[in-house]
Amino acid sequence: MANIPERLRQFDAYPKTLEDFRIKTIGGAIVTILSAIVITLLFISEAIDFVTPELKEELFVDTSRGSKLRINMDIVVSSVACDLLSLDAMDTTGEQHLHIDHNIYKRRLDLKGQPIENPKKTGAMMFQHFIKIVPTTYVKLDGSVLHTNQFSMTKLDRDVSGGIGEGGMPGIFFSYEMSPLMVKYTQTSKPFGHFLTNACAIMGGIFSVASILDGLVYASVKAIQKKIELGKIS
Repeated sequence: MANIPERLRQFDAYPKTLEDFRIKTIGGAIVTILSAIVITLLFISEAIDFVTPELKEELFVDTSRGSKLRINMDIVVSSVACDLLSLDAMDTTGEQHLHIDHNIYKRRLDLKGQPIENPKKTGAMMFQHFIKIVPTTYVKLDGSVLHTNQFSMTKLDRDVSGGIGEGGMPGIFFSYEMSPLMVKYTQTSKPFGHFLTNACAIMGGIFSVASILDGLVYASVKAIQKKIELGKIS
């Protein structure tokens, strides 16, 4: 039983040298400080990446086409009287809804929000907006689901007054095209084991590289000092 500690020491893969045989140098101190700074910065970066949720993206066919699309609009038409403005809608089946007035409010203002006294008269214009909508779902870490939409838009302005330019009806037109595909974004957290592995790899890798660099610096300095002592370098 008394020989157990001695036998156990034979399995030590990290033998220690005596304190009297250790040499501390300025170069080694500089390498140690730089290594500690690099390790700290990389560890902080890895910690920030660990606490930042990953965003997983999925694309699949939208099967919820029966849901309604809510549209909010705030349009300023400074050259037309409010009584002449109306809102019409037409769906993809061709069904029309004329003079929609539900939740529609008209205010006679200019671009600065002031009452219009003498609005400047301009030619009849046709403004077309082509909007493509992609249904989107966000699933957060806490399991809550947010249903929204992404969109891209192109617009076209056309002068239709007095036969000038291309023909058309004066007004502001919005054409919506619903994408048949849906995008789903899911927030996921990174496993702690992944963070721990990366942190250990950072510290171990920097320590190993620093040890090699310190050894090269020390050997180079010793070689130069030896040549100076031999008179090979003045």
